[in-house]
Amino acid sequence: MDTWAHGTVGNKKADKLARDSTNGIPSDQIVGIPYVVGKEVIRDHLRQEHLNRWKPVKVVASPRP
Repeated sequence: MDTWAHGTVGNKKADKLARDSTNGIPSDQIVGIPYVVGKEVIRDHLRQEHLNRWKPVKVVASPRP
């Protein structure tokens, strides 16, 4: 059975890591742009890529012998 030993080096390190993880910037705010804006950029890029792939291709007929 595991027991918690107050004051050991491993526990102090674990306590410090736990404190540090709660003092930082929330991960959902790191990007700095609203979710909706990012979603629109991705959607517009995919739409443009789709249209580019389905553009009519000019077919050049080879001359008949």
